Amino acid sequence: MKKIPPFVWNDQERTFIKYNLISMGFKDLLSYRYSEYWINKYHDYFLIYPKKCTRCGSNKKIQLHHLTYEHLGNEKSKDLIPLCKQCHLWVHKEGWRIRNEFLSLF
Repeated sequence: MKKIPPFVWNDQERTFIKYNLISMGFKDLLSYRYSEYWINKYHDYFLIYPKKCTRCGSNKKIQLHHLTYEHLGNEKSKDLIPLCKQCHLWVHKEGWRIRNEFLSLF
């Protein structure tokens, strides 16, 4: 089985994300993802928006993808997009960037 590479970020994004995570008391993005704050953010998001993949329409294994990390730790709804696990992996594996033109299709 082919190993999926780590998230595709440029050096500036990686430094920004790491600095913000450390300043919030998290050692990495995974510890942030399992934090009480993020779990609550996830559930609150789906109180307002449908729990389905924006790309393929699936309602299975839905994750929230950050369109930007500008507000990391205080994400706005517009910073996030629901994707199923498979589409989320493809976004990161292929280094796809989701643009406003894509979002307007849905």
